[in-house]
Formats: sequence, structure tokens, C-alpha cells
Amino acid sequence: IGQIIDCVFEVDPFQMHALRLDFAADMFGVPVTHLNDSVRVKFKRSSYARGEIDYELVGGRRLEYFRYGKSPNCVRVYDKPAECMSRFPGILKRVSPDADLPTYEETFGFPENTVMARVERQAGGMRIPEEVATFGQLYGADDFNPFSNVEIMPRGFSFPDPRQYGNARSLKLIGIH
Repeated sequence: IGQIIDCVFEVDPFQMHALRLDFAADMFGVPVTHLNDSVRVKFKRSSYARGEIDYELVGGRRLEYFRYGKSPNCVRVYDKPAECMSRFPGILKRVSPDADLPTYEETFGFPENTVMARVERQAGGMRIPEEVATFGQLYGADDFNPFSNVEIMPRGFSFPDPRQYGNARSLKLIGIH
């Protein structure tokens, strides 16, 4: 990419500043609802600070997600296999009639029944981290942790109050937990 930029423009591509960076981490075996109860993002003060579950239509399918902060500086968590499944019919429509249709797993790299939450961090505007602010600094990005402000807390369980639920029901609730 740097060579192409260098051929087209009279600039040093390695000194060019990024306008927005998107980082992603996939958490296999972890459902979105589990992370909704467990994720905390330090320093997010917008109306989305609590990360409440919301829904968005992608490819005609309703997908659940939650986020902390506002674009272009936010942390978003969503069901990646469901998002891929909503895009898959559109991908199949663009396949040549002479070619074999790819499977979901061949296209996305994991089976369609996979449980996985994708955690994304967008950094843009004036909030791009200094460690990866220029094109040249991206070569050292493997030392940068874009999720340093994201905390995954153990899911808490508060014991039910026997005065509120009664002794037998309280014991049942503890046993269910």
C-alpha cells in the first residue's frame, strides 16, 4: 500500500496520519449476552456508557449488539456468526454460475453453528492512539493493545434474600445458579 501511495502522490506514506483505525478480537465460545453482563469500558461517558443490548438490521436479519461510546470512538460487541450468516446469501448471489458454491465455513473460516462474540474498537478523529497514529507506526502495531481500557469482569451472583423470596425459593435459586 505504501508503494502505491508513493507512486501516486508526492508524500512520504510512512508519515501519513490515520483518520480511523478499527481493531477486532473474536471470542470463541462466548455469547454476546454473557459479555453484556461482564464487559466494562473505562473512560466512556456517553449515553451508551452502559452498553445496553440493541438491535440492527443487517441483510434483512435482526442482529443484537451493544456498544460503549459513540462512533468514531467506541467499543462494539456483536454476534459475528449471525452477522456473517446475514451476509452469506448476498455473497452466494455474486458467485459465478459456472463455479461451485462455497460453504459458509469456506467463506468465513468457521462453522455456522459457532458461538462467538466479536469485540471491536474503533479509534478515529482526534483520539487515534499515538503508538499507531501514522502509517509507518502500523509496522509495530503488534506491541499495541487496543483493548487496554476494556475489562471483562467475572459475572457476579448476588444471593437472594430469604426475606424477599422465602427460604425454599432462595435455596432453589442458589442451586440453579
